[in-house]
Amino acid sequence: MKCRSALFFLAALMLTLAARAADVSLDDGWKDPPVEARLRAYWWWLNGNVTTNAITKDLEAMKAQGMGGGLIF
Repeated sequence: MKCRSALFFLAALMLTLAARAADVSLDDGWKDPPVEARLRAYWWWLNGNVTTNAITKDLEAMKAQGMGGGLIF
């Protein structure tokens, strides 16, 4: 029982210290999340029907919407 209590206390302490060490508050992180946490889209290139201009427009639209990337099929 003492071991469980000690582990629980240690875990709670580590979480508290990690939360205080974070540079971004939860509210700020929610408003402007890092790229790794943003939405991504499946991007279908059917039968190779793509052009450089279309790719550029799609990427610019994704960036304007705040997306983090795409997975090309």
